[in-house]
Parts: sequence; structure tokens; C-alpha cells
Amino acid sequence: MKIEINYRRLNIILLKTFVLVVINILLLSGFIFSQGIEPFGLDGMKVNDIKFYNAYLFAATDSGVYRRYIFNDDSVWKHIGLENKKINTVYPHDFGPVSWTVTAGVAPTFTPGDSALIYCACDGWVIADTGINRNEILEINSMDGFPSPVICGETYAAGGGKLFRREISGWYEEVFNIGIGKVNVVRASTVTGDVWIGGETGIFAPYISKSTDLGDSWLTTHPDLGGDNACNSILFDPNDTSVVYAGMEGLVIKTTDGGATWNPTALTNTPYYFYALGYVGFINNLFAGGSTKSNEFGLYYSNDGGDNWMQIQPQKNYTGISGLAIVPTAIPEVYILYASTFGDGVLRLFLPITDVNDEDILPGNFKLFQNYPNPFNPTTKIKYTIPVGTSRRDGTVSVQLRVYDVLGNEIATLINEEKPAGIYEVEFDGTNLTSGIYFYKMQAGEFLETKKMLLLK
Repeated sequence: MKIEINYRRLNIILLKTFVLVVINILLLSGFIFSQGIEPFGLDGMKVNDIKFYNAYLFAATDSGVYRRYIFNDDSVWKHIGLENKKINTVYPHDFGPVSWTVTAGVAPTFTPGDSALIYCACDGWVIADTGINRNEILEINSMDGFPSPVICGETYAAGGGKLFRREISGWYEEVFNIGIGKVNVVRASTVTGDVWIGGETGIFAPYISKSTDLGDSWLTTHPDLGGDNACNSILFDPNDTSVVYAGMEGLVIKTTDGGATWNPTALTNTPYYFYALGYVGFINNLFAGGSTKSNEFGLYYSNDGGDNWMQIQPQKNYTGISGLAIVPTAIPEVYILYASTFGDGVLRLFLPITDVNDEDILPGNFKLFQNYPNPFNPTTKIKYTIPVGTSRRDGTVSVQLRVYDVLGNEIATLINEEKPAGIYEVEFDGTNLTSGIYFYKMQAGEFLETKKMLLLK
């Protein structure tokens, strides 16, 4: 693959105009606000990582690197190199003042006959891991960096329990070593200039480290999560540089003091390993994507910095999420979320998600709604929600929903069973009752709420 000219930089006005025209055509055709999650190609493939750069999506697969132009829905994924190699991560980036390239992290342990850890698409794919001892590092797990207008700038590659930094000289040098543990993720903030990494130690304890000097020194913290865990993803809040999110095993945590301390968000006690985080600053939506040990799909979002979360359930079963790429369009209110999966290729969801059906979304709080209609004759419907992260290990909670008269006598038991997270609706029939005021009470775990309804015949 040849180095490609960055036309966005050479003629930014032309590109923006073109994108705006395309998006408006899509809006007029009803394309943008489609319902729910939908496939976006590479069907049936395991995609280990996904990145967006210069109008293209790049996918790291077990059979090489793929690329797709996203501003034309008729485009297709094209294989651009490293055939039959297991690619764990891709890092598209600037290469000189008007060019760009792609660097890929490989798992040679799983690629027969290959011992190279990193390839770069610089005038064809070339080995680019000079300075890394391939006998010590089995695979590259994550890559990121600070592109330079001169050449490549600092590039960071995480492999095993180490982090390597590649400078303009082209050589990699070791800048971090956790020992027997693993470095699962590296992220470089182009806003603050800080580098963050996360993973697990040799005793399966999570750690997150931060460098303010490009990797020369590190501040390491160990979030206390009460057991074995690991950091799998890191995300910088685009609205507040002191806020950083980390995707862990079962939960998402957050720091508001630049990494000195970490606290769980409301997304806890889930079966998912959160391999991917994303943020839409314009609508303040935070996304967390992950997978269970058995590769089940998990996708959540929060619009209040993680204080409450909703789970997005697709209409069909997909495998778990390995990566997220959120792409702005020329319309400020419209974004597209792309998710790489462990067996269903790439998925797509248009944002904001106001057009996703209610049954696709799982709530973040218990809630008992007012019955409707009210007054009623003779039937009415009562809606209630069970949040994600309930106290039982299987994710369910015991729910009772009963109806009482004004004297406190139980009239009917509408629900008395274990319920998983979701939005529910039950019908109450007052055919055999006289007109008057009745009460319905919901109890679920520690949640207890009573509401009044009126039967008029």
C-alpha cells in the first residue's frame, strides 16, 4: 500500500463541501435515522480493532487489515494488506505534512511463520519494530501516538507487560515495564500531551498509569475494585481534561482528578469486559462496549457522565464488542457509532439514539410509572423499569406489583417473579370492581413505590 496524499489537508473546504452534500442526500433519502443497530460489512469475521481516519474506517482482523470509505453507503471493505496475519490493532496517522499511513500491531504467536510485531504501510507494508525484542513480546495489544507534521512523531506500542516508544529516528525503546503483567491499552491525548496506559499486574490486579513527559516517567495507580480485574480501555472526556474513563472487567470507572483516584460509575456488576469506550461531546453521550467470556454483545450509554446508564439491545444476537469508533458527520446533531465485534464484522448505529425503539434500551434506575389511561374503565396499563446492575449475580431482581383498595386490602397480584433488567408493562382489569380509588405498589429489592389510580364506570 502506497502512502496516500491527505486531501483533507490540501483542500479542506472541498472535502467538507462534498461531505455536506452527501450527508444531506442521505438525510433526504431517510438513510440517516434508521432504526437500531445494523451490520456494516465484514459479516462473520472477527474484528479485533477499528479506527477512523481521513474519511476511512480501518479494521484489524485475523486475516489482515481492511479499509472502507464511509461517506458512500455503496462502498465496500477492501483488503489492503497483511493477508493471513492476525492483526490486534491498527493506528492510522499522519506521515509528513501532506501524507498519512497505517501502522499495525500483529500477533505473530498466532501467525505461522511470522515473527514481526509491527508493520507500517510505508511504500508497501514493511516491518517496523526495530528495537523491540520479538523473543520477549508475543504480540502487540494496542497502539497510539502523537503524529508529527515532520514524519511519524512518537508512536506507542503496548506488548506483554511493556510499552515501547518510537520516535522520529524510527527505533522503538522501552519506556514502561509492569513486569509479569500486561499492558492492554495505550492512549495519547493530543489535547494535554499526556500518555495513559492500563492493564493488569502479575497478581491480576488492575493498574492505570499516566505520563506527562511522553513516557519518560510514570504515575501508577491501582484502582481498588475488590478482586481480580484489569483495565481494557481508556477514554478522555472531550469537555473536561481532568476527567478520564477506564473500561474494566464488569464495570466502568472514572477519575476527576487526573488519575490520582478512581471511582466506579453507575455501570457496575455486569458480565462484560469493556474493551471499548467512546464519547460524543456535542450530545454528551458516553458509550461503553464489551463482551462476555462467551462473546455476548454488550453496549451501554450514559448522558450524565456515568451517573446513570442505559443498555442498548440489538434486535438480533451479535457477538461481543472489541472496539468503537464514533464519527461526526457534517450535520452537528448527527454522529455514527461503529462497533467491531468478535464474530459479526462491523456494526453501525446512528446517533443520537432517539430513534431506537424503547424495547431496545435498558434503564439505569427503578421506576414505576403512572398508569394509563387514568381514570380508566375497565382496563389500564402499568409500566415499570428494572435497571441494569441489579444486586443478584444473575442480573435479576425479585419484583412484586400488587393492587390495593382504600382500606389496604389486596385486590390483585400483577407481578410476583424474578425479572431481568428491562422496560415492562402489565395490564390491570377492573371489570369486577366498583368505581373508586385504588393503589398499586411495586417492590423490587430495596425499591418501594406506591401510586394512585381511579376507576370510573
